[in-house]
Amino acid sequence: MRKFKVFLFIIYLPIFIFELIIFKLFTIKNSSVSYQSMINYFIITRGWSNAIIHFFLKKNLLKKNKFDFQINKLKKNGYLIKKNFFTKKLVLDLKKSLKKIDGYWIGDKYKSKSKEKLYKKVKAAKFFYTDDDLLKLKPVQEILSNDYLFNIASKYLDAEPILYNINCWYNFPTKLPDKEAAQLWHFDMDRPKWLKIFIYLSDCNINNGPHCFVQGTHLNGSISREILNLGYVRIQDKIVNRFYKTKIKEFNFNEGDLLFEDSRGLHKGKKVTSKNRLMFQIEFTSSLFGNKYNIPSIKKRDCTNNFYKKVTSKRYNYQGIKII
Repeated sequence: MRKFKVFLFIIYLPIFIFELIIFKLFTIKNSSVSYQSMINYFIITRGWSNAIIHFFLKKNLLKKNKFDFQINKLKKNGYLIKKNFFTKKLVLDLKKSLKKIDGYWIGDKYKSKSKEKLYKKVKAAKFFYTDDDLLKLKPVQEILSNDYLFNIASKYLDAEPILYNINCWYNFPTKLPDKEAAQLWHFDMDRPKWLKIFIYLSDCNINNGPHCFVQGTHLNGSISREILNLGYVRIQDKIVNRFYKTKIKEFNFNEGDLLFEDSRGLHKGKKVTSKNRLMFQIEFTSSLFGNKYNIPSIKKRDCTNNFYKKVTSKRYNYQGIKII
């Protein structure tokens, strides 16, 4: 069955290449079949296909990046940590702002059908806010305007970065790891190349869902063929431990800390056993080719002056946001 699927995606390759060219020339969204093909080409080539797609679709920087030790470290390991990056005031302001908006519960046993308020009663492993609601919050606009984040992303991607995928969520205690809350090992594959930034809005230790990453598995050829043959699925601990036990990194953070991560590498968030964890996350990509995505919109009157200037003056970098 596996060989038959591989054969089908090889037959589809000319159509996939055609969609790549159309996307490059006219920014016409690719089909879901081409997205599934990108995932399968990644599995077949162990990542090398993504490198080719990224090189073809990216917008080159006007100036070539100089050697940067921390970027070199990020490219080698797949992650970079910045302690105490955001101030306690910004974190507190964001927490206060979140109390004014509703969100959705999601987990293996319960999913919200409509927006709900965050009460004391825990209904699922995860409670998240929509990007449209988050975008209206002034502390979020401050984060999205941060030049340092763009600078790191551009150097890592070696391309003009596109900001998209704005997320914020709570994790709560559960008896078992939750698939919907990404508490089992997996790799991401929405775009050809990207960089995620996790911003901790609460202290995180062994009890409230530390993030885990397998160092180096973001590199081409680094994920074992046995794991890739499982497909684009959640992976059990025993399988990852068999191949990468000595390379697993488990991170503890304080509020205001940053984790830059190429989440093409194997990663997971451990289940929360006590209290909760609050996380804010954004993503930079070199191209929006791939999975479907939402473009959050915001009215001009809801923007700070600085945020409005940033978004309107750098439309390529902020094409994942729409001002109406």
